[in-house]
Amino acid sequence: MASSSRGSSWFDISILSGRKYGGLRTHGVVIDIGQRYTKVGFAGEAQPRKVFPTNFKLDGKTVEITSGMQPLEKKKWVSVLEPFFRSIYYTLLQVNPADRPVIILESRFWPYSFKDALATVLFSKKCRLQAPSLLFFSMEAVPIYATGKSNGLVIDVGYMETRISPIVHGVPLEGNYQTVPVGMKDVQKKFEAALADVSVDFMTLENMITRTCVVQGLGQESKLIDVNFPYLIAATGENNSVVIPGSVRSNSPEALFGDNLPEANNIAYSVLDCLLKCDCDQRALIISNIIFCGGTTHLPGFGRRFEQEIYKAMDKPRYKRLAGMRNRFSFFSSHYPNNIIQWVGGAVIGSLDLSDSYLEKQEWEDNKMVPDWSTNPYESDEPSSESESDEGDKSDEGDEGDFMAIGDAGRDARIY
Repeated sequence: MASSSRGSSWFDISILSGRKYGGLRTHGVVIDIGQRYTKVGFAGEAQPRKVFPTNFKLDGKTVEITSGMQPLEKKKWVSVLEPFFRSIYYTLLQVNPADRPVIILESRFWPYSFKDALATVLFSKKCRLQAPSLLFFSMEAVPIYATGKSNGLVIDVGYMETRISPIVHGVPLEGNYQTVPVGMKDVQKKFEAALADVSVDFMTLENMITRTCVVQGLGQESKLIDVNFPYLIAATGENNSVVIPGSVRSNSPEALFGDNLPEANNIAYSVLDCLLKCDCDQRALIISNIIFCGGTTHLPGFGRRFEQEIYKAMDKPRYKRLAGMRNRFSFFSSHYPNNIIQWVGGAVIGSLDLSDSYLEKQEWEDNKMVPDWSTNPYESDEPSSESESDEGDKSDEGDEGDFMAIGDAGRDARIY
């Protein structure tokens, strides 16, 4: 079989690794629900079938997955998610949901009520989708599967925040995970403030930023010219245009790097804080494969500026211990756009034989429980024979510590 034109070795393998339902081998449905956009498609494919805005509606009002300290109740989420998934299956993908397993790329910030409602919509007889099985997989971990390597640092610059996840030997280091409240929303805020007299809808504003803004080099004086941006007024359908000054085009993306203010949030500084948390023997593995995710990283000059910020920050006393890593950062060059690389990693996961990791419909009907990253699904109330036999060796502290370390690593490996 001919290989993919993009050199994706996993693509051919996935043809033989679909799960059997009804006597046929089928590929699962991979769904990446982001804060701004949702990507849907089939496992084993090189790109999603559809990318569309995530727009959850409840009683005519837009609701967010992470809605502060008071998340929506499960019953309300069910009413929101049922038409959402029906649209995915019957309008966008045009497949029978009962024939294909589902892979959901989940965020650790999702409330449990949202995940519980999601499983209810897919499994319950009342909603009539009747999906056969479901797999939740951490969206911070999946990009590593699109690189063909087992070590790396995933930097996901989203709309609301930036998530930094170090991965060693295929296992995310949960204790070293970092989050920065900086994303595209901050760029849009600066852009809107500079053009306060211009009123446009959200999609037009996003197009203005992605098509005109440039991330300047560190300390570089802006030489961008003013541009005339034509757009369509959504309310009336009339053509209009606005002049965007060169200073606005260059200053708006500075929000991603703290506007050069020492007390502000800077993505590069947060990456170094993450590395400080990692063991010294893990750092070289992590920085050997840095993966950018999210549409915000498509802004021209983002990668170059990030590297400049990293090396400048290493001169500060706070990051003196990382000085030996200078000029050793290696950035993953992807064949896929950064905004879909997480979905591509999920498509790789879906093409693997992970039958034991899926939550089967019958299993959910028996206990109505949904696996969550914050819980250990392998805990047992009854002690195993191994743990009983180890009770006599409690005096040996060295062996006990080794056993606990291996157990923790094994548990993380199975969860992810």
